[in-house]
Amino acid sequence: MHITRPYCGQLEVAENGGVMRLEMTESEHTKAVVVAIAKSLAGKVPVLGEAIAGYDAYKQSTHERLIENFLAQLESRVEYLESSKSIEWLNSDDGKLYVQKIVGAALDVQNEEKQQLFANALVNGVSTDSKIEEKTKFIDMLRQLSLASIHVLAEMYNMYEPRTRRPGRENMMSAPPQIDSVKIAEALSYLYEPYVVVSCVKELESVGLFHNIHTWNKVGDKYHPGPGFMNEVAFTDYTARFCEFVSNLGES
Repeated sequence: MHITRPYCGQLEVAENGGVMRLEMTESEHTKAVVVAIAKSLAGKVPVLGEAIAGYDAYKQSTHERLIENFLAQLESRVEYLESSKSIEWLNSDDGKLYVQKIVGAALDVQNEEKQQLFANALVNGVSTDSKIEEKTKFIDMLRQLSLASIHVLAEMYNMYEPRTRRPGRENMMSAPPQIDSVKIAEALSYLYEPYVVVSCVKELESVGLFHNIHTWNKVGDKYHPGPGFMNEVAFTDYTARFCEFVSNLGES
């Protein structure tokens, strides 16, 4: 078989005297060219070939390790996923989308240190009645956040959740916890370097975990903003729900 590339986007394949045309996308063509170049250089420069082969083996072993570790994280939580209600939801369109999103994130090597949190989210997402939009948004947030920021957030949850206005205690007399990165850094300085804490708080705010509106009140089929800060942001019920979403509540 002889292959020639007459112009970008198509291949002419000549076989047994006949000619047939195959469409090839630009990305496929680029990949084919890269593979061809790599093979050519590998033959001329053995050390490069060894490096490429080693990288392929590394990627394969990494993927296998990610799968093994994630399944290990889920092992102790299988009972929470095997209830009839959980199985029914996991087989729904929303459930399938949710599982695909979590597994895709958990098997990303960039998220390896957060695999336990994704396993927690899988279990907690099945058991909560929140809408799929919130669940998938929380997964996106978890992907973006560094592990250091999540550790700082866990400490903030312990500090602020008891004073947070949540369903059933919307009329608390005390003001909602206002986010002040300097005060938080001072409070957590026995655990973390203050500059790290300030940076983490800014990262948490950047993904939308803190809000200036303390509560939203539902009237009919619409929500209306309740009291809030003019310029500052607070630790809200939304923040607390995210914390609980990624926490290992089932084993507490």
